[in-house]
Amino acid sequence: MHREAPQCQGCHTLMDPLGFAFEHFDGVGLWRDQENGAAIDDSGEVPEGFDVTGPFNGVVELAQKVAQSQDVQSCYAGRFLNYAYGRAIAPEDACSSATVETAFEQAQGNIKQLMLAVTQTEGFLLRPLAVP
Repeated sequence: MHREAPQCQGCHTLMDPLGFAFEHFDGVGLWRDQENGAAIDDSGEVPEGFDVTGPFNGVVELAQKVAQSQDVQSCYAGRFLNYAYGRAIAPEDACSSATVETAFEQAQGNIKQLMLAVTQTEGFLLRPLAVP
Protein backbone atom coordinates (compact mmCIF):
# COMPACT_ATOMS: atom_id res chain seq x y z
CA MET A 1 0.00 0.00 0.00
CA HIS A 2 2.78 2.46 0.86
CA ARG A 3 4.38 1.90 -2.56
CA GLU A 4 1.23 3.29 -4.15
CA ALA A 5 1.15 6.51 -2.09
CA PRO A 6 3.07 9.16 -4.10
CA GLN A 7 4.88 10.57 -1.05
CA CYS A 8 6.17 7.08 -0.08
CA GLN A 9 6.57 5.44 -3.46
CA GLY A 10 10.01 6.74 -4.44
CA CYS A 11 11.87 5.25 -1.48
CA HIS A 12 9.79 2.14 -0.88
CA THR A 13 10.05 1.01 -4.50
CA LEU A 14 13.81 0.68 -3.90
CA MET A 15 13.79 -0.43 -0.24
CA ASP A 16 11.00 -3.00 -0.10
CA PRO A 17 12.36 -5.56 -2.58
CA LEU A 18 15.62 -5.65 -0.57
CA GLY A 19 13.90 -5.57 2.82
CA PHE A 20 11.85 -8.67 2.09
CA ALA A 21 15.03 -10.69 2.75
CA PHE A 22 14.63 -9.82 6.45
CA GLU A 23 10.98 -10.93 6.82
CA HIS A 24 11.95 -13.94 8.94
CA PHE A 25 13.03 -11.51 11.69
CA ASP A 26 10.35 -9.93 13.85
CA GLY A 27 10.33 -6.41 15.28
CA VAL A 28 12.92 -7.29 17.94
CA GLY A 29 15.11 -9.43 15.69
CA LEU A 30 13.85 -12.88 16.68
CA TRP A 31 13.51 -15.53 13.98
CA ARG A 32 10.02 -16.54 12.95
CA ASP A 33 8.69 -18.95 10.33
CA GLN A 34 5.14 -17.59 10.30
CA GLU A 35 3.29 -14.33 10.77
CA ASN A 36 -0.39 -14.43 11.65
CA GLY A 37 -0.47 -18.12 10.67
CA ALA A 38 0.98 -17.54 7.19
CA ALA A 39 4.39 -18.80 6.08
CA ILE A 40 7.05 -16.11 5.70
CA ASP A 41 8.11 -15.27 2.14
CA ASP A 42 11.63 -13.84 2.26
CA SER A 43 12.13 -13.65 -1.49
CA GLY A 44 13.06 -10.31 -2.95
CA GLU A 45 14.89 -8.65 -5.79
CA VAL A 46 17.77 -6.25 -6.24
CA PRO A 47 16.22 -3.47 -8.38
CA GLU A 48 17.31 -2.59 -11.91
CA GLY A 49 20.34 -0.34 -12.22
CA PHE A 50 22.72 -2.32 -10.01
CA ASP A 51 25.39 -4.78 -11.10
CA VAL A 52 23.78 -7.63 -9.15
CA THR A 53 20.18 -6.98 -10.23
CA GLY A 54 17.88 -9.93 -9.86
CA PRO A 55 15.98 -12.19 -7.48
CA PHE A 56 17.16 -13.74 -4.22
CA ASN A 57 15.71 -15.82 -1.41
CA GLY A 58 16.53 -14.72 2.12
CA VAL A 59 19.32 -12.83 3.79
CA VAL A 60 22.06 -15.31 2.89
CA GLU A 61 21.47 -14.96 -0.85
CA LEU A 62 21.13 -11.17 -0.53
CA ALA A 63 24.43 -11.06 1.40
CA GLN A 64 26.09 -13.14 -1.33
CA LYS A 65 24.86 -10.69 -3.99
CA VAL A 66 26.06 -7.70 -1.96
CA ALA A 67 29.46 -9.34 -1.41
CA GLN A 68 29.89 -9.86 -5.16
CA SER A 69 28.78 -6.35 -6.12
CA GLN A 70 31.32 -3.99 -7.62
CA ASP A 71 28.79 -1.17 -7.09
CA VAL A 72 28.69 -1.88 -3.35
CA GLN A 73 32.47 -2.13 -3.12
CA SER A 74 32.86 1.20 -4.91
CA CYS A 75 30.27 2.85 -2.67
CA TYR A 76 31.93 1.44 0.47
CA ALA A 77 35.32 2.77 -0.61
CA GLY A 78 33.82 6.20 -1.28
CA ARG A 79 32.03 6.37 2.08
CA PHE A 80 35.22 5.26 3.82
CA LEU A 81 37.16 8.00 2.04
CA ASN A 82 34.58 10.58 3.21
CA TYR A 83 34.97 9.35 6.77
CA ALA A 84 38.78 9.31 6.66
CA TYR A 85 38.93 12.82 5.21
CA GLY A 86 36.38 14.13 7.69
CA ARG A 87 34.58 15.89 4.86
CA ALA A 88 32.61 15.26 1.68
CA ILE A 89 34.63 14.16 -1.31
CA ALA A 90 35.08 17.01 -3.79
CA PRO A 91 35.68 16.90 -7.56
CA GLU A 92 39.39 17.53 -6.96
CA ASP A 93 39.50 14.21 -5.04
CA ALA A 94 38.62 12.21 -8.17
CA CYS A 95 42.14 10.79 -8.63
CA SER A 96 42.44 9.79 -4.97
CA SER A 97 38.98 8.25 -5.05
CA ALA A 98 39.79 6.23 -8.18
CA THR A 99 43.10 5.09 -6.68
CA VAL A 100 41.41 3.94 -3.47
CA GLU A 101 38.63 2.13 -5.33
CA THR A 102 41.16 0.35 -7.56
CA ALA A 103 43.27 -0.69 -4.56
CA PHE A 104 40.18 -2.00 -2.75
CA GLU A 105 39.11 -3.95 -5.83
CA GLN A 106 42.58 -5.44 -6.32
CA ALA A 107 42.64 -6.43 -2.64
CA GLN A 108 39.34 -8.27 -3.22
CA GLY A 109 37.51 -6.14 -0.67
CA ASN A 110 40.13 -6.39 2.08
CA ILE A 111 39.28 -3.55 4.46
CA LYS A 112 42.81 -3.38 5.91
CA GLN A 113 44.12 -2.71 2.41
CA LEU A 114 41.42 -0.08 1.90
CA MET A 115 42.56 1.68 5.07
CA LEU A 116 46.15 1.57 3.92
CA ALA A 117 45.25 2.92 0.47
CA VAL A 118 43.32 5.84 2.00
CA THR A 119 46.26 6.80 4.21
CA GLN A 120 48.48 7.08 1.12
CA THR A 121 46.32 9.63 -0.73
CA GLU A 122 47.25 13.30 -1.00
CA GLY A 123 43.93 14.30 0.55
CA PHE A 124 44.80 12.33 3.66
CA LEU A 125 48.51 13.22 3.85
CA LEU A 126 48.27 16.89 2.86
CA ARG A 127 45.33 18.50 4.58
CA PRO A 128 44.74 22.15 3.65
CA LEU A 129 45.51 24.87 6.15
CA ALA A 130 42.51 26.37 7.89
CA VAL A 131 42.15 30.05 6.98
CA PRO A 132 40.96 32.18 9.93
